[in-house]
Amino acid sequence: MPEREFILYQWNGITGLQNRALAGMNARFKFWDDRKDDLYVSAGLFYEYEKWNPFLSNYAFGGVDLNQIERNLIRFNFSVKTAFQLTKGIDLTAISYIQSPLNAGVQNILNPRWSMDSQVNFQMNKHLLFTIKYNFNLDYYRPLPIDSFFYSLTFGVRIQS
Repeated sequence: MPEREFILYQWNGITGLQNRALAGMNARFKFWDDRKDDLYVSAGLFYEYEKWNPFLSNYAFGGVDLNQIERNLIRFNFSVKTAFQLTKGIDLTAISYIQSPLNAGVQNILNPRWSMDSQVNFQMNKHLLFTIKYNFNLDYYRPLPIDSFFYSLTFGVRIQS
């Protein structure tokens, strides 16, 4: 059971997140890992400092009587990561996180932030790769009046020499 310490810094002016700093530790469990697939699960705790600012120039949501908000949270973190080869030349990777604030009331523990990143790769030949990426973030405990659900779907082509 290896431990994984982490620190992370994030921002997203469109949602009003001026900055977020995280520091924590997870215990990571490997169920299997071979040439064609793997499965890992982790659980742990982290500290999260956030500063939300609706006055950022690129804040994309409206609202009246909004103020800057700073939060200090302790969150439980659970993640699942997998990768597997669907067929020769097609593989999938995905990681999903569930993060509950432990010091923000019972209703927020029961409504965790849930995010997922996934990617499917199609290796057409040794020089041409197509990718499809999908990610989402669902969080009902946002301090500014912004959407609780965000997602992106992107398509890509990689030409390798």
